[in-house]
Amino acid sequence: MPIALTGNTAPQTGGGTFKGFADRLAISNRIISIGPPRLEVIVFRATVEGGKAEEGIFAFGRSVGAAEQIVSVAVQENLANGTGGGKFSSFGDFTVSDSGLVAYVANIEGGGVDQGIYFNLPFLLGVANVFIDLQLPAALAGQPAAGLRSAKYERFDSPVLVVDGTSLNVVNELAFHATLTGGDATSPQSGLFQIAYLGPIPISNALALQGQPASQSGAGKYASFTQIAGNNQQQLAFYAPVDEGSFPGAIFLVTLGPLTLTSKTVELGSVAPDTDGGRFEAFCNVSLSDNGRVVFSAKLSGGNAPEGIFFSFAKRISRVPSEP
Repeated sequence: MPIALTGNTAPQTGGGTFKGFADRLAISNRIISIGPPRLEVIVFRATVEGGKAEEGIFAFGRSVGAAEQIVSVAVQENLANGTGGGKFSSFGDFTVSDSGLVAYVANIEGGGVDQGIYFNLPFLLGVANVFIDLQLPAALAGQPAAGLRSAKYERFDSPVLVVDGTSLNVVNELAFHATLTGGDATSPQSGLFQIAYLGPIPISNALALQGQPASQSGAGKYASFTQIAGNNQQQLAFYAPVDEGSFPGAIFLVTLGPLTLTSKTVELGSVAPDTDGGRFEAFCNVSLSDNGRVVFSAKLSGGNAPEGIFFSFAKRISRVPSEP
C-alpha cells in the first residue's frame, strides 16, 4: 500500500503536489499512552511543485477514531516562531518520538536567526481529525549553548527525540549535535546537548563537548561526534574520534536524565569477535534498542572477514577481547 506518490496532493502547500522524496524516513513505534493505543507515525521530507512551497516535512498517521492521512509537519515559507519574522527556507535532519512528537532542523530566512530545531505534534492523541500546528523552537542559532558561559549554538544536526520509558509520565527528551561559535580559544567547537521537557518546562544541559576527556581513553579527548542514536530508556549512543587517547575512536553510551553517565561500548583497534583476530577499523550505522543493545556495522582489518555487523549490550562496559 503506498503512503505517498509523486503527483499526490501535498497538504498545506497551497495546492502543490509531491515532486520527489528524500532518502530517509522516520517512524515511531506503536504506543500506548493516556487513552487508547495509536498507530505509528511515519515522517518524510519531500519536494513540492505547483504550490506556495517547494519543500516540506510531512507525516502519515492518524488520530484515534480517524482515517489515516498525510499532514504537513512544516513547509517552506511557514513562519519560524522565535526568529523575529523569519520563515522556513529548507529542512535538514528530523526524528519522531513514540509519542508522535516530531523534531526537525530548519534553515531560516529573514528575521534574526538562520537555523533552529523545532517541534511539532502533527496528530493530536485521542482526538479524531484534529491537526495542531505548534512549530515550537527547541534551540535556535545564536542562543547560549547549554552548560557553557559564552559559546552559542551555530549549526544543528542529528536530532534524536525519545520518550522516557522509565517514567509513568510522557517525558520527551531531545538530544542533538551542534557546532558552536563565540567563547575563547579554549571553548569547545561542538558538542552533544540534551533538552528534557518536564511538562512545559525545558531543562537543558551538555552531554559531551569537543575537547572534554573521553570516557576510559586515558588522556584522550573527544574530537567530534557522529552517528547519534537513542532509545526509550534514557540512553544515547554515538561514535566519537578521540585525540591523544589510548584508542583513536569509539562508540560511547550516555545515560540521559539529571545525572549524566558515559561509558565506552567498543573501541577502534579492538579485536572483533569470531573473526579469527580481525580488528575494528571503522564503525557506521550505529543503532540502539530499548533493551540497551548497541548494533553497528564495521570495517575490519586482518582476520577472516573485511566487514561485519555486531552488537554489544550498552548496559555494561564492553570488555576488549584478548589476543587469540
